[in-house]
Amino acid sequence: MRDITRQIAHDAEAAVSHTVVDEDPTVNLSPRVIQEVRAHANGGRVLLLDGSTITAEDTPENQDEYPQKPVQKAELGFPILRCVTLISLYAGMLFDVAFGARKRAKRP
Repeated sequence: MRDITRQIAHDAEAAVSHTVVDEDPTVNLSPRVIQEVRAHANGGRVLLLDGSTITAEDTPENQDEYPQKPVQKAELGFPILRCVTLISLYAGMLFDVAFGARKRAKRP
């Protein structure tokens, strides 16, 4: 699935202009962002980075691989996954995604 997603995004990006960002009302970009992209456009790929967390089904396997927050009592929460996505600014398509377990921050 990941290879197919990447290929579709690559093909879509190859079919669109990399020099113009239209002020299309259906695109959720602020005028400042559009102006900055136009000022720095180099004809290359521009990817948007987005990170978030999602909860997974509460199964023993998921709990082992994606543990919940340590402050939660056992069996009172769902496993937490961290996700990072790359989205093509020009094609508006998901270019890639990565996910992994939420890691507890180390305290000094």
